[in-house]
Amino acid sequence: MNKAEKGENKRLVEDYIRDKRYFQIQDLREALRERGVLFLDKTLRQYLYVLKKEKRLFSAGRGWYSNLSAPFSLDTRPIIKVTDNLREQFPLLSFSCWSTAQLQSYFHHLQGINLIFVYAGKDDLLPLFEFLKGNNYECYLNPTKRDLNTLFLASPETIILRPAISEEPRNGYAATIEKVLVDLFIEHERLQLFDTREYWTLFEKIAFQYRIDMARLMRYAGRRGVKREFENIID
Repeated sequence: MNKAEKGENKRLVEDYIRDKRYFQIQDLREALRERGVLFLDKTLRQYLYVLKKEKRLFSAGRGWYSNLSAPFSLDTRPIIKVTDNLREQFPLLSFSCWSTAQLQSYFHHLQGINLIFVYAGKDDLLPLFEFLKGNNYECYLNPTKRDLNTLFLASPETIILRPAISEEPRNGYAATIEKVLVDLFIEHERLQLFDTREYWTLFEKIAFQYRIDMARLMRYAGRRGVKREFENIID
């Protein structure tokens, strides 16, 4: 391959990543193959390495790349009071927590409403429920939409307890943004919080403007049985 050919091939790679918020190397390889360009795997990875070194490409989790430089930062302040109370009362309990207030600026609906989700082992949910109710929290134990007819009238802050999902992505007791996005997708349908179009608008505002760990999100979405839905929006 002469210098001109190398330059043209590098330009094709750069053109591809310019239009892709997220991609995997096999996606890039297939796109190039469709244009009649074949790369050795070593050569293609070298191009990607150089682009990452030049800060034109960034890691988005194992096997994933992104052209978004700024990672999403999830504010944990809305859940600190609840997590601190639970940690103090149940010091050996493993749980994770997130809140709609952490994404408040991305919602059209749910303004002024704070739904706090706590995920723990099935055997731990009832003690958690009794403790929270005893401390005057508006709390629901693994509810359905039918159980929540008065949800938005009862309290501006409501705690919903759910069974934990194995291998949940979290930092300590706080769910990561990848877990929040997948869980919210499940909950928006389960509790009929808002329509699916609004969910994807919110998702795009977060994941297509800021970099998230797409490998982590897809792995967790797979565990929750909704991986295909997220693959479709990324494609």
